[in-house]
Amino acid sequence: MRLILIKRITWLVIGTGVALAVLSLVLNFRTSNPADSPSLHIAYQGTHTDQWLVVLCDDFPGFWSRFEKSPAGQSLKREADFLLEVPRLSLRKIIGIRFTPLRWRLWLGRRMVFGWRPDGEWFLAAQGGPLYRAIGRYLFAQSPTPVQKTSSAGTYLLQWHPEWGYCIFASEQAFKGFNEIKNDLKKQKTLQMNINPELNFEGIYRLTEPHTATTFTDQPSVTLSSILSQRNKSSISVQGSIQFWVNLLVDKTIKNDKKIYKSLFDVFLNQKWKGGYCFDLEIQDGIPVPDIVLAGDALDVPAWAEKYNLSIRSRSFGSYEGWEIALFPPWLTEYVAQAGDVQVFATSASRLADILDGLSSLPDSFREVSQPGNRLSLRVNWPRLAKPIQKLLLVMAENHMLMGVSDPRELDLHWFPLLKWLKTLGETLLEVSPAGADTWRIEGHICNVSSD
Repeated sequence: MRLILIKRITWLVIGTGVALAVLSLVLNFRTSNPADSPSLHIAYQGTHTDQWLVVLCDDFPGFWSRFEKSPAGQSLKREADFLLEVPRLSLRKIIGIRFTPLRWRLWLGRRMVFGWRPDGEWFLAAQGGPLYRAIGRYLFAQSPTPVQKTSSAGTYLLQWHPEWGYCIFASEQAFKGFNEIKNDLKKQKTLQMNINPELNFEGIYRLTEPHTATTFTDQPSVTLSSILSQRNKSSISVQGSIQFWVNLLVDKTIKNDKKIYKSLFDVFLNQKWKGGYCFDLEIQDGIPVPDIVLAGDALDVPAWAEKYNLSIRSRSFGSYEGWEIALFPPWLTEYVAQAGDVQVFATSASRLADILDGLSSLPDSFREVSQPGNRLSLRVNWPRLAKPIQKLLLVMAENHMLMGVSDPRELDLHWFPLLKWLKTLGETLLEVSPAGADTWRIEGHICNVSSD
């Protein structure tokens, strides 16, 4: 009789515990309303010693669930699911769960912060879902210092934080970086971006060194832009001041090396480019030569060629007079001609002749002068860009320049499937417009995959 009573009490306690657990799950899912439109918040944030790329999401499983159902997510799963294999496998080895939005929600919760540094340091802090909140206190002791763990994914640091929940750090450096960053997540950053599940984005970029920036300049004439976009379909195009993009690149890479800045990039950094277009890539004797066109202010070409000891000769392009400059003979030759108030530079004589032919066929009334512009745009057409990328991959594989590829046939394993996926992305658009002193607004979309 006594044994029966003990069994009944035991089953009553177990049943009550299970019921309370199920009730807590139901209440948690109902009371913790996810974001109506979850977005990734990306920031470029610095500490006293390092620069971190930080990704914050208030409802990561909700964001990923919506992304998987979007045309871009379906295309990724169909054409290049292997890209997710490494992060999924690493997550499973470290945490012990297979990645799905539901499992992430139950174990890690909604809120997530991920940080990454170019040298490979990283951290992941997750809010902690109902299951971790129920048993986390028993599995992980709350302490100000993380505990070192070792798994098949390597050695890492693990901490159950009373505020941030489940935290993983690649090393002590990542732990220190997280502690410096976590209190400044809501402060203004150099770069802030919001990306929704359909991969549309908007953000703000604030210059840290205003004197290195180039203000918006006049854009090339509408006529020239329309000829380039209609007669010669480009894979990459930049409308507006290329100087802006180049200076941002220099600001982040070689700004401290004045010798490199002056010797290698002097001409292109100091020239007021107003538009740039990339069409294809030609392979000449194993050397990749880009088929590009640049439009900018008039330059004294003979004086410039003489300054840099370059071979130059006059040349006609239909009714236009110009020059032919041997930049890196015998592979790269630059062709230059003046078209109204714009000077056009091209690496292909036939490309330049085609552009000028299109301009000469227009009535004089349609040859506009440069117009002031207040917006920069960068467009990437992935179906067109896939062709030159494939050529470049083949050259790199044949010369053993691709890590992990010893035979060009190995490109069929991952690189060419990746290229097949890129072709489905449609177009990437990035637009920049002024939003205040030394501040620019950024908006656009990463891709526009067709839903067909």
